Amino acid sequence: MSNFSFLEYSFNYKITEPELVYGSLNRLGFIQRNIHTSGQFSMWTQNQCIILLRKSYDVIEPKISGIGILVDEDTLTDFDMEFDYDCSMNVFYDPQGLRILSMPEKQLSKMILHGYEIIDKKQYDTPGLEYFSGIVYNISSQDTLDFYEKIGFKHTKSSCDYDTLMSKNNRFTLLCNKTTKQNNINVVYTETNDVFKTTCHYTAANFKIKEYHLDKVSLNFGPDLNYKIFGYNCVAFGDKNRYTIENSIVDPIPNLDFVFRTRKQFLHINEESVKVHYATA
Repeated sequence: MSNFSFLEYSFNYKITEPELVYGSLNRLGFIQRNIHTSGQFSMWTQNQCIILLRKSYDVIEPKISGIGILVDEDTLTDFDMEFDYDCSMNVFYDPQGLRILSMPEKQLSKMILHGYEIIDKKQYDTPGLEYFSGIVYNISSQDTLDFYEKIGFKHTKSSCDYDTLMSKNNRFTLLCNKTTKQNNINVVYTETNDVFKTTCHYTAANFKIKEYHLDKVSLNFGPDLNYKIFGYNCVAFGDKNRYTIENSIVDPIPNLDFVFRTRKQFLHINEESVKVHYATA
């Protein structure tokens, strides 16, 4: 069984200027915490959001290239893995070639310390992103669904357009878009305790925030939330007792949109939400 831990983002430093990526991550509120002795990998964090940044000749366009998971010892024996000395982790691949970087839960601290040099341990004020809670994976493939179920994800829902898989601890949603075969990940969902505060931070940082066409009269989240949802131009689903309130920024790092949300008793990524974010320029 496995639980989601981090996202791997790769870029070709001969094509994409490293300072562009580093600067964008800093503006998002991520801090470079360490770097591997290989010079090819570094970890960037904001609260429990972790990005493993990878320099690679293997990619042309920057992209999400992998998912990091914590696994038990039994799971490790079920797959043909290779040890990546450049990041000191075991790696195997899903049927579409997405890298799965695995770490035994009992050895996590040892594996991270092995080969990584800590460069910043300070605490900073952040825009408020707490943890990654999901991705939209543009893939239509039964063998891919079977693969993720085998490593411990639960297939919880299926509709005409999406298959939904959840991590063992229900903190991470893998939403598989069945309407396309682009085989990429271009949307990541993050949790924030205050979507309005995070909106302010990213507005001040000059990120491109999507514009939504809201009907103020139809909002049913109570006077205080209605006022903020309309004023901060967020999208909201549910009602005052059960909701997700969301906003999004376009390409804060190349080829990846960030949706950030505050939710109450909402577990999955809402399909209607994804369609609204995709439909809005």
